[in-house]
Amino acid sequence: MNTAANVLFADMNKNKTTQPPIVTVIRYDICNYEMDSTCSGIPSDAVNKLLDIIQYTGWECTDCRINSQQKIDKLQAALTLVNEKLSDLMATVDNIQQITAGHTENDNVVSKTDIK
Repeated sequence: MNTAANVLFADMNKNKTTQPPIVTVIRYDICNYEMDSTCSGIPSDAVNKLLDIIQYTGWECTDCRINSQQKIDKLQAALTLVNEKLSDLMATVDNIQQITAGHTENDNVVSKTDIK
C-alpha cells in the first residue's frame, strides 16, 4: 500500500499576504474518495500524526470497511462449505480404499453395491 503517494498537499489562498493555511487531502485507499483536513474539523497536529500512521496502515472510509467485512464474512462462509464438502469427499475416498483393499489381486471388479 503506497498511501503516502495518496496524500496530497495544497496551498490555499495564495494571494493573501498572511501565511496561507495548508490543507491536507487524504485519499481513501479503497474508494479513492478524499478527506479534506480543514472540512473534517480534525486539528492539524492530529492530521500530521494520522499521516505518519496511515502510510503503514492505510486509510478507508466506514462504508468500505463495512463492505469489506461483509465480503470477508461471505468468503468465510463459502470456505466453510468447501471444507465440509472436502471432508465428505475424503470420507468417500477412504471408504472406497477400504473396500478395494479387501479384494484380492485377482478380483479387479468392484460393484456399485460395494461402494455404498
